[in-house]
Order: sequence, then structure tokens, then C-alpha cells
Amino acid sequence: MSRVNRRARAPVRRALSLLAAVAALPALALFGSCSLECRESPPYIVGKPRCVIGEKSGCYLVAGIEFDFYNTDDRELRSLSVAALVYDRETRDNPLIGSNRIAATLTDSLPGGSKAALAIALDPYLCEIPAAPYIVDFFTVTRVEYADGTSWTDPFGLYHAGSE
Repeated sequence: MSRVNRRARAPVRRALSLLAAVAALPALALFGSCSLECRESPPYIVGKPRCVIGEKSGCYLVAGIEFDFYNTDDRELRSLSVAALVYDRETRDNPLIGSNRIAATLTDSLPGGSKAALAIALDPYLCEIPAAPYIVDFFTVTRVEYADGTSWTDPFGLYHAGSE
């Protein structure tokens, strides 16, 4: 290959290298932040979520998702937001009205270092009484708010649990 051809291709190679570097920046930012985020433990421990059919006084009439929540932080918890995917146990289809993704915010106060049994009502998402408990998957605490005004978030669902 002659020097002229190499010199003519050099700007093209530089442009392609620059384009590849620019295209890689969003991936580096995403995975770089994930690796930093993944090293931090969440300020809680959550028990395996379970779907329960039947009434729980003051919470739901037909069905709900129950789980244990341990506030491992020293701060008092003011509220927590959770999300989950719900599936029919037999068909693995969506058993709910609309999407099978549910989200809820619980406003129970929980002192630092304490445990509580919490529940989310499925009633607003149902059109019939379930024959069997549903599968609860990808159960994620998406936000924890503390009494001092600070918060912790998991917008990508890095820390999640499932019933099976």
C-alpha cells in the first residue's frame, strides 16, 4: 500500500476512533455508576414477599402482598416505596387489571434498627378473587425516606427479591 493511501485513510481512522469513543461514553457512565452503586448495601433487609388471599383488617379485603422489612439504618424511616411484578401461579400470565407491575408507597414510621411486617393491597388491581396466591417477582424497594428529610433510592431495581 502506498504512502498516499495510508495518509488518505488516517483521517477516516481517527474519525472512526473518535466516534467509537464517543459512543462508548454512555455505556461507561451507566456501568461505571452501577459498579459504584452496587458496592453500597441498601439500608434495609427485606423478607421474601408472599401473596396472601383473604382479608387483612385495615389493609385489604381480598388479597395483598406481605413482607418483613428490617430498617438497618439508625435513622427513623418515614415512608418507603415498593414495586413488584405479579404473575398467575399456573399460567404465568398477568392476572391483574392493566399492567402486572404494581407500585405502592407505605407511610408507616419505623425507628432505626427495627423490624415490621408490612402489606400492600392488591384489591385495586383485581377484578376477581384469586383461586391461588400469585407469584410475586422482582419485588424492589425503590425509595426510602427518612424523618430527617434524607432519602435512599434504587431506581434500577438492583436489590430485588421474589417469592419463588
